[in-house]
Amino acid sequence: VSRFERNVCVMEFTGQWCSQCPDGAKILNFLANEIYPGQIHVLAFHNNDEFSLPVEQALASEFNVEVYPYYLTDMREGGELRGNGCSESIMKSLYETETFCGPSVSCDYDAASGIVDVMAKVISEKTMEYRLAAYVVEDKVVAEQTLGTGMQQDYVHRHVVRKMLSADWAGDRLGEIAAGEEGRKT
Repeated sequence: VSRFERNVCVMEFTGQWCSQCPDGAKILNFLANEIYPGQIHVLAFHNNDEFSLPVEQALASEFNVEVYPYYLTDMREGGELRGNGCSESIMKSLYETETFCGPSVSCDYDAASGIVDVMAKVISEKTMEYRLAAYVVEDKVVAEQTLGTGMQQDYVHRHVVRKMLSADWAGDRLGEIAAGEEGRKT
């Protein structure tokens, strides 16, 4: 039994132009806040709008995202963000995927330079190769959204990915970390 508590990363693929995406966001917010509080970390990747980043296209291509809204659980399993598919995928990841490591993140902000240093470390229980992917996420961004009526209006966007800190969407290589040791990346 691992000493680490399992958490799940759910990537949401969305767009301001997508009239069905607010319904998908409601499902994710309900799961993250009501069903699995503190166990789910949501990253919203926007397609073809003011919040778009090149990493969204790379992820969408790699994981065959063809419909919006779409979810991807722990970069393993995805599908259209409707019905129970996302919830089942989260349960599978929480209860059927073994946990061998624990990540930790800390940040320092230098007000004079405006620079933020992010330090991440991974403590391993099993000797393995590890990668670390880091993103800057902004929550509760107010901007236009197309709603089910086809009208655009101000909307509160949650978990918006604003920047990728890793060199690649799959993460930076930390190399092999021996059991009981830690790897770091700044």
